[in-house]
Amino acid sequence: MKTILSILSSICKKCCIGLLIFLILYTLIVTLMLTFCFDFLIKIIHLTPGTIHHNDTNKNIFELIESRGFRYESHFIQTGNGYILQYVRIVNPFLSSSKIKAPILLHHGFQTNGQQWFINRDGFLNENGDYLELDPDNDDRLIIDNKNGTVGNTIGFVLSNRGYDVWIANYRGSFYSKNHTTLDIHSTEFWSFSIDNMINEDLKSSIDYIRHLTNRTSIGYIGHSQGSFMMFSLLSKHPEYSSYVKPFISLSPIIYLSSLDALWYHYTPIRLVEKSLRLYPHEFPMFRKFLIYISNCCENILMNRLCFLYLRFVNGQNYDESYKNRIGIYMNNMLTGASAWNAAQLLQIPLNGGEPRYFDFNDDDLNRQHYNGQTIPPIYNISNIRSKNIAFIYPPNDIFNIMTDIEKLKSNLKFELIDDYMLPDNISHIGMIWSKDVGHSINKRIIKILTKYFK
Repeated sequence: MKTILSILSSICKKCCIGLLIFLILYTLIVTLMLTFCFDFLIKIIHLTPGTIHHNDTNKNIFELIESRGFRYESHFIQTGNGYILQYVRIVNPFLSSSKIKAPILLHHGFQTNGQQWFINRDGFLNENGDYLELDPDNDDRLIIDNKNGTVGNTIGFVLSNRGYDVWIANYRGSFYSKNHTTLDIHSTEFWSFSIDNMINEDLKSSIDYIRHLTNRTSIGYIGHSQGSFMMFSLLSKHPEYSSYVKPFISLSPIIYLSSLDALWYHYTPIRLVEKSLRLYPHEFPMFRKFLIYISNCCENILMNRLCFLYLRFVNGQNYDESYKNRIGIYMNNMLTGASAWNAAQLLQIPLNGGEPRYFDFNDDDLNRQHYNGQTIPPIYNISNIRSKNIAFIYPPNDIFNIMTDIEKLKSNLKFELIDDYMLPDNISHIGMIWSKDVGHSINKRIIKILTKYFK
């Protein structure tokens, strides 16, 4: 029996490698076509029978914000080593400065960007300053946020509607934060950074920037997936930041990764993938125009379900929790840019026992050079965290964050959580942001936590 399973596993891996090679070649061909006739091909897709184009599919974060009646400020935060991060601050035109509450920083996960907080539903600010959302499953019935206990689905707008000073992170290497004072963004030097740099340089700089600009001693922080990973790591390395971040609401509290339940993880040669990412620092993935093209194809009735299967394969998204008319929008907000070393470091964690360590160069000399003579990268010691202001919200069947790892994280924190909430099992990892039920099941909980800190 074991022999048969071993043979089947080997066949699956070979099929995955073959499929991967095919997809790379196909992507290269289509990318060349898109380079020369992108706008023309997109128009052809929209004219194809069975295609229902959604206006949000190709909008950037600024267009999304303005289309709902809000305004924005772009803030360019420069790190000590010259990287320039573009953060976005939401401006509610109906709020006077005296009514604005504390700053809340929303930090997205791996391979998404700040847009993820604004695409759950259509909505708008009406003439009275009320934020309304349209429910596509109920003939676009209007839902008024913050009325009779109702909480909207799109957390970025929901928080701004309730008076919070909402800030949106875009991590280094993502679509909106590819800039540097001297380095060419196409160079190997630009992309030679890991999550460690994003934690110890970028996240620190961002928190300090927002605190000083708003004249606040502390800010609220909501991190999803890698956004949570980065904050746990920062608080373990720099415990003093526990005083600057109150509360820290962790959506999928990831730090230990002993295993993953994702299909691609079990049927992909992970060590080979990690090695290729580590040895060649570059933007990952490299074909953004191709992905925009595919997301528009997903609006065709014949492609819609196929695109969902891709989302299911990549991030475990459930079909029943998703709005069917927004599959193309979801696709356009996946794989929006990161460094290859970012991806490699995430893969190194389960490959090396599940402990959150610094980036492993897999070279004793390089490791010694970066880690004070150590050949093994140091660990992020979670027991160093001093915060008494951490909340967990998580689904029980998260393919990227299994329950044993969550329990291990809880046991290694010194102080009791301010909230420990397990979601219904129909909500997935990315569904914590895009699910139909996110307003009632998650955003309502977030509002309750924030209200305890900011009246």
